[in-house]
Amino acid sequence: MDGSGQGKVPGKAKVSAALRRAHGALKTELTVILETALLTVKPGQGPAFERAMAEAQPLIAATPGFLGLEVRPRLETPDRYLLLVRWERLEDHTEGFRGSDRYARWKALLHHFYDPFPVVEHYGEPVVSTPVPCG
Repeated sequence: MDGSGQGKVPGKAKVSAALRRAHGALKTELTVILETALLTVKPGQGPAFERAMAEAQPLIAATPGFLGLEVRPRLETPDRYLLLVRWERLEDHTEGFRGSDRYARWKALLHHFYDPFPVVEHYGEPVVSTPVPCG
């Protein structure tokens, strides 16, 4: 105890500072392209779409430069989802995945669910961000 009744973890400040430095170093070494799409699924098709997306996920994950995928349901509107895909480079998506044989299977599994067809956009690094607290 440090006399205040609060326990201190030895070296915690040093570890937190080291983590912040490491996070900053990683950020400068890896630029992440964020692909986004607001997916509006035909009414009542949400559960079937979610199963198809789970089946399709390995198709996109096999692409060089793929860093991760999230599909989040919209809380206020059923059958609406936010697609977030992280890529190393824009071309990994636009040429690599879309130019692959796997993309035809992706389209067959998913595209018939959308009404209207989604607009896909790509974003660069944040111009403003708040880091996740390290401790």
